[in-house]
Amino acid sequence: MSNEDTLKQLGKLVDDWAQRDAVHIAVVPLVAKHELRPGQRVGVSDGMACGQPPHLGVVDPYLSTPVSKGERFFVFLNPGSITSLRHNWTHPDFPDNSKEQEAAQAWMDAYAAGIGVSTGELMWNAINFLRTGEYWNEGDKFEGMHVPEGFWIIFEKLTGTKVENKKGSFFSCSC
Repeated sequence: MSNEDTLKQLGKLVDDWAQRDAVHIAVVPLVAKHELRPGQRVGVSDGMACGQPPHLGVVDPYLSTPVSKGERFFVFLNPGSITSLRHNWTHPDFPDNSKEQEAAQAWMDAYAAGIGVSTGELMWNAINFLRTGEYWNEGDKFEGMHVPEGFWIIFEKLTGTKVENKKGSFFSCSC
């Protein structure tokens, strides 16, 4: 059974042919909108993890206590739900791009802080926009806002996800 086959079996009972394996599980740090239990299925509302559907993953099942409202924790995303996975390795014969990655992360952190959101919220909403076309709307919070030039290029460096329209904005205003 290949790693991909094993990944498809997560969340299901396995047959007699299943073998030991290792799989990659994508995780995203989020803030709890209300108390959540380890292993509980969660969705996202207002950029925060909550028990409401649609469920995109589960609260870190390895936690030994519930997550309180406002606490930051990892959500294990549903198997097969991510569209790109990238490993970063080092080797003495190849240049290390970690400085470039650090600069991209610093830019994204500063941009998120400048608009009053966490980097996790910003990245989750950008990914959600690319996946579903759904705009990020929090009343009049984003009135007149657009994604700055270079955002999607930096997003690509951080996520390894190719973005076709690098000028699209995912902010919306309901005013």
